[in-house]
Amino acid sequence: MAYLPGQTLPWHFDYLGGWGRVNSHLNFDPDTRQCDLGEVKRLLLMVSDWHWGHMLQMANSFYPRWKSGDLYEIPMMTYHLSTNAGMSLKISMSLSGAMVDEQ
Repeated sequence: MAYLPGQTLPWHFDYLGGWGRVNSHLNFDPDTRQCDLGEVKRLLLMVSDWHWGHMLQMANSFYPRWKSGDLYEIPMMTYHLSTNAGMSLKISMSLSGAMVDEQ
């Protein structure tokens, strides 16, 4: 996701409905975030370094000064937002998948 200055992804929570549709053969339950392989998680990978005006908030917590490569887990049913109120491009990547237990 590339956020130009002034772009915002407002308050929302991830239901992972798109992931469930693409992976319907795994019997995904969005209410529990479980599928046949295990728990499904959403991660946010910061591609660009934090710069003035770049914002990430999850519930009541703010996450400033990240570095490229920092990874955050978006907890289940937690409202969050991301915005670029700065002057430089903000780039992040959303990753979703099942956490497979390989015992």
